[in-house]
Amino acid sequence: MDKYDVLNILIFVVIPVISMSVLFFRKRKLLWIAPLLSVMLAFAVYAITLEPSIIKIFSNNEWRGFLLLALLMQFGIAVLLTAVGYLIAYILKRKNK
Repeated sequence: MDKYDVLNILIFVVIPVISMSVLFFRKRKLLWIAPLLSVMLAFAVYAITLEPSIIKIFSNNEWRGFLLLALLMQFGIAVLLTAVGYLIAYILKRKNK
């Protein structure tokens, strides 16, 4: 498995699932923060793991486009998972009544 495959699995699967799960089980009222938290964590992981520094990424149009596209895709995945979390919370709330 390549280094970038692990990075993509971390960015697009692990971070959204963990951020949504932690907020779901800790404080459901703050579940709406999960996509924002997920994108911030993804940006931090990209800034740490990618070879060029963050200044080089934003100075190069190709890198900047890649980063923004990846973060938007990651945000979409996190929003979808958060919606599923809200649906599960709603079902659990109705079951308990």
